Amino acid sequence: MRWPAVLIAIPYTIWVYLVVTVATAVCATGYLLTSLVSRKLADPWGRAWGVAVMRSISVVDVEGREHLPGDAGAILANHSSFLDILALQSLPLSLRFVAKRLFFRIPLLGWVLQRRGDVLMDKTSGGAKQNTRAMVRAIESRCGAETLATWPGDGRKRVLVVFPEGTRSRDGVLKPFRTRNLARHITTAGLPVTPIAIDGTHRLWPPGALLLRPARVRVIATPPIVTDDPQALLESAHAQVAQALGVARD
Repeated sequence: MRWPAVLIAIPYTIWVYLVVTVATAVCATGYLLTSLVSRKLADPWGRAWGVAVMRSISVVDVEGREHLPGDAGAILANHSSFLDILALQSLPLSLRFVAKRLFFRIPLLGWVLQRRGDVLMDKTSGGAKQNTRAMVRAIESRCGAETLATWPGDGRKRVLVVFPEGTRSRDGVLKPFRTRNLARHITTAGLPVTPIAIDGTHRLWPPGALLLRPARVRVIATPPIVTDDPQALLESAHAQVAQALGVARD
């Protein structure tokens, strides 16, 4: 990074970290207090978190709003930055994420994730591979097919978010979708799936970056998929996300 860019990146990086820290603390506290009355009433704090951060640090364009779930469903999205979570949280949806244990260890945020019902996923030492037994237990207890099948009728319109690449893409290039076990539960439950392409977050905050750079973010919702074939779901979702990313970067 050249010196003119560094001079911009340093204050911008400080600003991003400040915004993320303050917004997380305020919205997590708000959620925990509101959830003592009603967890359904507390749900808007999730969107408030995403909106507060993303509008403060970037310009976010949302395309394909007509494809966003209107009821219970699932989202499959590409993942190349921590900000992907916040970009999705800024959407007008009640989201539940499949998340790594790392996030459950963050003060306040971790308590919110557990109370909200997000799905904890363990990793083996080194983080290279999923701990299969722990993953299966988490999926069965929090988002197994039987559990997901109850979502459309409970009035809470929850949407399960899965990053099917399994981890963040270090280079920002879309990787294969490989979460077949999750896809099987989603298809068995009959939930519609909206593939979403997120572009720009990797340029703004790539994994492992010390200095961040301003970048415009695009969230592109593509037509929903309904199928009872997990592999077909993953392949179709990957194709739609890849196409949307290709168009976004042209």
